[in-house]
Amino acid sequence: MVKKRIAATAPVFVALSMVVAACGSNTSKAAQGASASSGTASASQCNLSALTTAAHPVNITFWESANGSATDPTSEEHLMLKLVKQFNSSQSEVHVTDVNQQSYFDGTWTPYLNSLQNHTEPNILFFDDYYVQDAVDSKSFIPVASCIAADKYSTSDFLPKSILQQSVNGTLWGMPYTGAGYIMYYNQKALTKAGISAPPTTFAQVVADAAKFKAAGYSDGISVYNQPALLQLFDGIAGQYYVNNQNGRAGKPATAAALDNAASLAYVQDVHQMVADGTAKGFSATGPGTSGFDNILAVGNGQSGLTFAPSGTLSLVEAVASSYPKATIEVAPLPSVGGVNLGLPSEGQSLYLPKSSTPAQLAASWEFLKYLVSATQMATFDAGTGFVPMRTSASQEPVIQSLWAKNPAYKVSWDEMSAGPANNATAGPLEGPVTQIDNDVANMLAQLDTDPTAVPSTLLSQLSSQVTAAIASYGSSS
Repeated sequence: MVKKRIAATAPVFVALSMVVAACGSNTSKAAQGASASSGTASASQCNLSALTTAAHPVNITFWESANGSATDPTSEEHLMLKLVKQFNSSQSEVHVTDVNQQSYFDGTWTPYLNSLQNHTEPNILFFDDYYVQDAVDSKSFIPVASCIAADKYSTSDFLPKSILQQSVNGTLWGMPYTGAGYIMYYNQKALTKAGISAPPTTFAQVVADAAKFKAAGYSDGISVYNQPALLQLFDGIAGQYYVNNQNGRAGKPATAAALDNAASLAYVQDVHQMVADGTAKGFSATGPGTSGFDNILAVGNGQSGLTFAPSGTLSLVEAVASSYPKATIEVAPLPSVGGVNLGLPSEGQSLYLPKSSTPAQLAASWEFLKYLVSATQMATFDAGTGFVPMRTSASQEPVIQSLWAKNPAYKVSWDEMSAGPANNATAGPLEGPVTQIDNDVANMLAQLDTDPTAVPSTLLSQLSSQVTAAIASYGSSS
C-alpha cells in the first residue's frame, strides 16, 4: 500500500465531480461537505443488533489495495488475506470476501467512485487519508463515529493526529488503520566520506550537506523526490496551513490556498538553488516499474547522499540493500523547514463504511473493522509490512517491540507521528480536489528542476492561484 500522491488523471477528478453531482443537490460541494459533517454522529445510524437477528453468516465485501502477490508469503497482500481468513475462522456470524484493487494508483478510491455509479459498492474499504473531504462530500458513507457511539467503543489510544486528520467538524468519518509517514534515507558511508557528523535535522543543513556530498564525489549531491505530499508535510511540520480556514478545519471548508507561506517558500527556494548549483537532482515520484523509486536507488548506488521517501518502502529497501555495496543505508526523521518542528502530520490509510449496506451488513462490517484495528491484528499487519501502528496499544505489542528493537529504522515514523501537538496544521488539509492540487504541485516541483531561470517565489504564487481555482471549481454549483 505504498501510495504515491501524485498523478491522478483528469478522468478521476471528473468522475468525482460526477458522483458528487449525482449524490447531492444544487448546493455547492463545499457547502455539502460542511453540512454533512456538522454536529455529532448519531448512534441510530449504526444498528448493531441487526447482526444478532440476521441469518448467519452475513456476507460482506472488503476492498483493499495491499501490494504483492497472494502467493508470496512476504507480501502485504498475503498478510492481508491471512487476516481475513483468520477473522472468518474466528466466528460464524460474518463472512468477509476480500477484493484487491492493487491495479489502481490510488488504491480503492477510483474503483469506489465507479461503484457508486453502478451500485456495486463494497461494505467496507480503506483508502488514502487525504480523501476524507471527498468522502464526506460524496454523501455515500456513514461516519465511523456512529458505530463508535452505538458500541461505546473507545478510540482513546489512537494517535491524536490520526483521529483529528479523519475528523470533519468534530465527526470522525474514517477509522485510522495504517500509517506510512515520510522519512529520510541516507548513506552513512557518504556522510563519513563527506565529513558530515550526523544526518541533517533542518533543511538548511540539507542544503549545506548537499554541497559536501557533491564535493566528495557523489554526482547527484542529494536526490530530490518530487512528491507533492512533501510540500504539504513540510508545511505541517512547520505549523503552516496548506489551505485557508486553518486547513479547512476552522468550522468551514477551505476556499483558497494558503501554501504561499514562509515554509513553502524556503523549501522551493532551497530546492531550486541546489538543482541550479548542481548539488541536487530531481526525481519523479511516478513512473513505470520501479522508476518511482529511482531517488532511493540513487542513494544505494552511490550517486546521492540522501533522499526522502515513504516509510512504507522500508521493506523494499531492506530486500535490495545487499545489492548496493557502496552504501550503508540508514534512516532519520524528515528535517524541519524554518526552524519549527511540530512532528510529522498523520499519513496512511483509513477504513470507511459505505451507507449502501443493509443494517446487518453495516453491523457485520463494524465487527470486521474492529478486528482489523485491534491492537494485536494492527501490530501483526504493521510488523509484517513496515507500516506505522495507529494506536499506542498496537505499538506496545511484542511483535512491534521486537521489530523496533531489531531494526530501529521501523520506529522512526512512529516517533515522527507521535511527536508534537495534534492541531489543525499537523492534521493536514481538507482540500477536496486532492488529485488536481497534487498535479499542480507536481508540475511546479518539476519546473523547479528543469528551469534554471525560474523564480521560486513566482512559481509558488502561481501555484497558489491554481490551487485556489481548483478549490473554487470543486466547490461551485453542479
